[in-house]
Amino acid sequence: DTNDATRTVTFTINYGKFASQKPVTDMTLNKTEMILEQGATETVTATVTPADASYPNVKAVSSDTSIASVSAGTPSGANSTVQVTARSNPGKTTVTVTSVDSSLNRTFDVYVKEKTPTATFSYYNETLNGLMSGRTYAVSGTGVTTTSFTTEAGKSTYPLAEDWLGKEITLVLKNDTYTQCDSNPQTITLPARPDAPTGLGTVGVTAVGDSDGKITGVNSYMEYRKAGVTSWNTVSGSSINGLAEGTYEVRLKSTSYALASKTATVVLGAKATYSVIFDKGEGTGTMASGSCQETLEYTLPTTCDFTPPTGKVFTGWQIDSTVYNPGDKFTMPSNDVTVTAVYTAGVKISGTATSFGSDTDNVILQ
Repeated sequence: DTNDATRTVTFTINYGKFASQKPVTDMTLNKTEMILEQGATETVTATVTPADASYPNVKAVSSDTSIASVSAGTPSGANSTVQVTARSNPGKTTVTVTSVDSSLNRTFDVYVKEKTPTATFSYYNETLNGLMSGRTYAVSGTGVTTTSFTTEAGKSTYPLAEDWLGKEITLVLKNDTYTQCDSNPQTITLPARPDAPTGLGTVGVTAVGDSDGKITGVNSYMEYRKAGVTSWNTVSGSSINGLAEGTYEVRLKSTSYALASKTATVVLGAKATYSVIFDKGEGTGTMASGSCQETLEYTLPTTCDFTPPTGKVFTGWQIDSTVYNPGDKFTMPSNDVTVTAVYTAGVKISGTATSFGSDTDNVILQ
């Protein structure tokens, strides 16, 4: 056409998939499940059939990219590598791998684990520290019977259980939904409690209802409480005074380097009464025994019912190696006491002494 008028020609292009000479007929994955720690990377191999398929490429999609992301690499023969990267969000996601050539797809599950615990422990507070609040932990170890616990909301600590002490325990942070997402175990070696304090003594109350009892043999490194009471009281001296009857517990306080010790149990009752037994010594005869409560003072008799040996007179009392004058006092111990009469050579003279004149005058005994 010699006409210079502009002509418009419209072309229609149909985009479509060119048929492969050898299409993909099947596809397999070398893994059906993957369990990863947060931040870890792992691969899955997708293998297509036939091995010489003209277009073996695959693509991969994660159902939850906040848990794990995926990317498919360039195929090498019939094999394509899918890389999986775990995020910092524990849980489960499903990865779908699809053949670009035939739309065949296969799936596998990816589980991302909770972070491994990094708990520490406090001697002074007797707690596990550095835990996640409001979460459940599993505990295991030889001889361990307290096998799980849940921290309180807003708290990152948990009290040490008695059956954990002196043992090596493993701690696992549990996932709320999938056991595959439980954390790897943390191993913690916990110290044992020191032995209970020894050498404690008691001074009972004078009478039922009194509050004058004591626990002795204590020091400022210890604390005490009455059985059944939760809180502990600090010891400030060598004895705990002003106590009523009852059962008490005493232990060494916890420090920054040692747990509180095992407890010593002390039963405090009324002061015990013991006998004061009089022994005639070299003399003869009998004398009635006395009695006294422990820690109270006992006054020795001023007279002696025993008959002294010939040529001697009664002059005092002896307890062990200590000699007392008649009328002296001693503190009653927590046991019976034997008091032995003491005699000295001399003659006992009885009568009435009368004095006349100056102090140099003779004294007449009648």
